[in-house]
Amino acid sequence: MASTQASFHSNSLQETVRPLAAFPENIWSDRIAPFTPDKEEHEMYEREIEMLKAEVNSTLLATGKTMMERFDFIDKIERLGVPHHFDIEIENQLQEFFNVYTNFGEYSAYDLSSAALQFRLFRQHGFNVSCGIFDQFTDAEGKFKESLCYDTRGLLSLYEASHVRTHGDEILEEALAFTTTHLTSGGPHLDSTPAKQVKYALEQPLHKGIPRYEAWRYISIYEEDESHNKVLLRLAKLDYHLLQMSYKEDLCEITRWGKELESVSKFPYARSRFVECYFWAVGALYEPQYSLARMTTAKAGAVLTMIDDIYDAYGTLDELQILTSSVESHILPACQSTVAGDFIRNSARSPRIDSQGVRIRLAQYQKQQIQEGTGCQCPKFRALLVPVEDEINELPQQWRTTEMLGLWKNYMRTSFTQSRWFFTNKLPSFADYLSNGAITIGAILVSSAALLYMDCALEDVINWLSTNPKLMAAYSTHMRLMNDFGGHKFDKERGSGTALECYMKDYNVSEEEAARKFREMWEDTWKVMNEECLRPTPIPRDVLKMLLNITRWCMLMSSRDWPYECRQYQLVKNEEMFNGKVREPLTIVSFALQHQAAFKEANACSLLALSQSSSLPWSMRPAPHYKVNFDTSISTIKQGFGIGVVIRSYDGQFIVEEQIV
Repeated sequence: MASTQASFHSNSLQETVRPLAAFPENIWSDRIAPFTPDKEEHEMYEREIEMLKAEVNSTLLATGKTMMERFDFIDKIERLGVPHHFDIEIENQLQEFFNVYTNFGEYSAYDLSSAALQFRLFRQHGFNVSCGIFDQFTDAEGKFKESLCYDTRGLLSLYEASHVRTHGDEILEEALAFTTTHLTSGGPHLDSTPAKQVKYALEQPLHKGIPRYEAWRYISIYEEDESHNKVLLRLAKLDYHLLQMSYKEDLCEITRWGKELESVSKFPYARSRFVECYFWAVGALYEPQYSLARMTTAKAGAVLTMIDDIYDAYGTLDELQILTSSVESHILPACQSTVAGDFIRNSARSPRIDSQGVRIRLAQYQKQQIQEGTGCQCPKFRALLVPVEDEINELPQQWRTTEMLGLWKNYMRTSFTQSRWFFTNKLPSFADYLSNGAITIGAILVSSAALLYMDCALEDVINWLSTNPKLMAAYSTHMRLMNDFGGHKFDKERGSGTALECYMKDYNVSEEEAARKFREMWEDTWKVMNEECLRPTPIPRDVLKMLLNITRWCMLMSSRDWPYECRQYQLVKNEEMFNGKVREPLTIVSFALQHQAAFKEANACSLLALSQSSSLPWSMRPAPHYKVNFDTSISTIKQGFGIGVVIRSYDGQFIVEEQIV
C-alpha cells in the first residue's frame, strides 16, 4: 500500500493525499571532505606518467613479438585501466591483425585461452570476427570437447568471450553453458587465487563489469603475477591515483552545486542524490578528458531524480497535470531566451524563477486552488525546471528547440502517464508499461547530457538518439527491467506497479517464472547492444562505450535484492560491499567518508592526495607498517617517505603501508 500524507488548508477540510515514499536520508550531506590538489605533486605525477607511457608504448609497438604476445599486452593495458593513453596504437594494431587474420577458421595453432582472448578483444572493439575460431575445440556433434574441462585458464577465457555474443552465435551459447557448468563444479577445487578469480567471474563477467572498478581489482591481481611488467603496473597505479584526485575535485564541486540548488530545503520529499549520480558518471566516463561530461551527467541525473520524485512520490494528479501541461506549452519560449547555463558550467548559482509562461500559468492555477481552498504546492516545482532550461540553452540554436527539447518533454509526459496509472490504480499491459518505462528511466536524457562535452558530432548523435535506434531501445529497456526487478519489493509495498507485476498479470505466471523471463530479456538486450556496437557504427565508439558503461552500472546497482531507492545508499552502507569491495581507498566517496574526520583532526587533509588508490588489500601486504608521528610536518613526511607513499588511517592510527617511489 502506498505511503501517504494528509495535509489540510486552513480554510478547508479537503484532504490532499500524497504518495510519499520513505526514501533513506542523504548520508553524504556533510561527509565529503574539502579537497584541493597539490599542484606541485600533480605536475610531478604527470611528468612521470608521460615517461612511463613512452616506455609502455615502446613495448606495445616493439618488433619481434608474436601476435598472441601483442594481444596479451593489449589485454593487460585495458584491464589495468589505462587504454585511453594508447587508443590510436591499440586501434592500429587490432585493425592490422583483423585484416590479416579475418578467417580464423583456417588457423588451428591457438590454444583455447588464446583463441578466446583474441575473439573477445576483437568483438569488444567492434570487429565482427567469426565464431569459426572455436570450431577446432568442438566434436563432430558441435559440442565442446570434454577434454577442455581440465583447462581452467582456457575455460575462463572462453567464458569471458561468450559474453560478447550476438544473435545467431549459437556456439557461444553452448560455450556459456559449457564453461559455466565446469567452472562452477571445478572452481572450489582450485588453488586460492584461481578459485577467487573463477568465483568472481561467474558473478561478474568482465564484459559486463564497470571499467574503473575492474581496473581497481585487476591492479592487485596483476601485481601478484611474478611476470608482471613493472613499468605498466607503475603507470596503472599513478594514473589511477591522478584520476582519483580529479574525481575528488569534481565531487567537491558537485556537492557545492547541490547545496546552492537548495534541494533539501526546497524539495524535502525528494531524494538528494548528487554524490550517487557522480558515481554513475565516473562509471560511464572515467577518462581524464571527460571531466565536464561527468559533471554534466551527474547534475542531469540528480535533477532527473528529483523530477522523478515529484511525479512518483509527491505531486497530486491535478498538480502533475498542470506541471506537465505547463512544460508542454511554455518551456519552448523559455528555452529560446538567453539564460546562463549554470546547470552545466562549473559556476553555480541559486535557482531563479522559471519562464514567464510557466510562472503565469502556475500562478493562475495556484490562485484558483487557493480560492477553492485546496492550497496547491505546484509553484514549488518551478525551480527544478530551471536547470533543464539552462541545459537546453547550451545546445546549438538550430536544434535546441527540437530534438533535445523533445527528449525533456517526452520524459515529463511519460512520467505523468505513469503517475496517472498509480493514482487510478491501473496496472497497464506489460507492453504499454515497458514502452512508457523505457523513457521514464531517464537513460536517454542522462546520455544526451554527457554528449555536450564529448568529442563527437553532437547534432548527428542527438539526431541518431531521437530516431530510437535498436541500441537505444535495448539500452533503455535493459535499464528499466533491471530497475524494476531490483525495486520490485519496495514498489510493491508502496502500491506502485512494476514491470514484473505487469508481466505476471499479462501472462498469468508466478513471480519466479516472471523473474526467469526477465533474465532472458536482459541477455537478449545485451546481444542487441553487442551487435549494434559492431562496425560500422553511426556514432563514435566513445559514445557507444558510455552507453554500455551506464548499462553496466545499472547491473551493479540491481545485482542484489535491494529496494531501488535504497540501492545507491546500500552500495556504500552495506557491510559486505563496504568491507569487501569499497573499503580500500579506490572509491572516492567511501575513502572521503572513512578518512575525512581523521585527516581533518590530524590537520593533514593534503595527504588525501598521497593515498595510492591501487594499493593492495591489507591481507596481501608483505611490507612492514610504520607508524607516523603527525607532530611532524607534512613536508617532512614527504621528504622522509617520498611523495606517493601510502598513508592511511587504520583503527585510529596513521600507517605507512607502501612506499611506491
